[in-house]
Amino acid sequence: MKVRELMEEVRQLSVWTPATYKTYKYCVDVLCAEFEHGDPDLEEITVSWLTGYRARCLARLSPVTFNSRRRHFCVLWKHAVSRKYIEENIFRLVRPAPVPRKPKAIPREVLARYVQVLSSARRELRDGTEVDMFPPQFFWLAVVKTFYTTGMRLRQLVGLKWKDIDWVARSIRLRAETSKTKREWDVPISDALLPTLEDLRRRTREIVGYDLADRQVFCLPLFSARPFKHDVMTGERVIRFFARFHSKQDEDSVRMTAHKIRHTTATQLLRGNRSSLKVVQELLGHTTPYTTLQYVHPDLEDMRAAVDLL
Repeated sequence: MKVRELMEEVRQLSVWTPATYKTYKYCVDVLCAEFEHGDPDLEEITVSWLTGYRARCLARLSPVTFNSRRRHFCVLWKHAVSRKYIEENIFRLVRPAPVPRKPKAIPREVLARYVQVLSSARRELRDGTEVDMFPPQFFWLAVVKTFYTTGMRLRQLVGLKWKDIDWVARSIRLRAETSKTKREWDVPISDALLPTLEDLRRRTREIVGYDLADRQVFCLPLFSARPFKHDVMTGERVIRFFARFHSKQDEDSVRMTAHKIRHTTATQLLRGNRSSLKVVQELLGHTTPYTTLQYVHPDLEDMRAAVDLL
């Protein structure tokens, strides 16, 4: 069996989202490009070849990138073993690359400073006119606040529609089709987030009218002065904003990403027993509390407070 054939078989038997398929296809395309004929048999992927492939990847890629690709191939090869196409999953024999341990959560005071920047940062044009540093600034501020107060993932934010918001119950429905775990659940709208979403709704209605149900909540093309090829918001646009924002901060500043904000939400909620593990698990949509614990990153002051009790 060929590698691409294996991927298509797993795809047909699974329930992959378009984004999932795109990721698997990219991993397979990169691996197949290592072979002149462009699509190797499974037997051609040996342990010795794979160790060489790992070395070549790590010479130009980060350990995290290689490990991500390895995890995807582990899934494909596991299926191949179960169908007896091959005898063993060699991707489990070749270990992942070691990754330096870095805190994923953003310190609360740092995130608060970033929010303050998005609330007030201005720059001056040549004619003396002052404009937002990161236009449209109200929009990006709403994005960051929504990430932080709901713990939702990037794909959930860009997939959010106005009909998913229950203004009476003050909740947001995170639909299964935008969920990594294919689950659907509700998250509350906090007191801090409510006026931000109401302002975004008002601004959206001023542009497109009152029929918002199936429209994206966070639709950058509506508010940007720059032309867009498509009239929908993509996750790539959010990633680019965070990169642009980071480029304007100090060289040693903490990079802000959607996933880091999600880690920050979990850490802050569980710090000092502000919330229970079960509540945070449900908020983040994790299937097990073990996964939620991986999102919690005590800092030095947390550890100091703990040992001071001894």
